[in-house]
Amino acid sequence: MMKNVTELFRSEERKGRAAAAAFFRTLADKIATGNVGLKKGAEDVELTIPSEVVLEVKARRKAKGGKVNRHRLEVELKWKDSDHSDDSVEVS
Repeated sequence: MMKNVTELFRSEERKGRAAAAAFFRTLADKIATGNVGLKKGAEDVELTIPSEVVLEVKARRKAKGGKVNRHRLEVELKWKDSDHSDDSVEVS
C-alpha cells in the first residue's frame, strides 16, 4: 500500500542557540494550548494538537572521513487524525 504524504510546512534556517531555545519555548507553550500556527512568508499552517501525542527524540553524529562531524538533534511529535476523537464512552 502506498502512503500519501503531504508536506504541510517546511523551514530550515540558521539561528543562534538562544534564538533556537526561544523558538522552542514559544512552540512548547503553543503545543500546551493544543493549537500551533506556523508561518514563513506566504506559507501558513494551523495544527490542532491532541491531548496525547507520540514524542520521539533522536541525537545523531555523522562522521565523514577526516572532515568535521555533523550533529543533529531531532524532536518530533506524531499523532493520527483519530487521536482527535472525542467519541469516548460516557455514562448518562
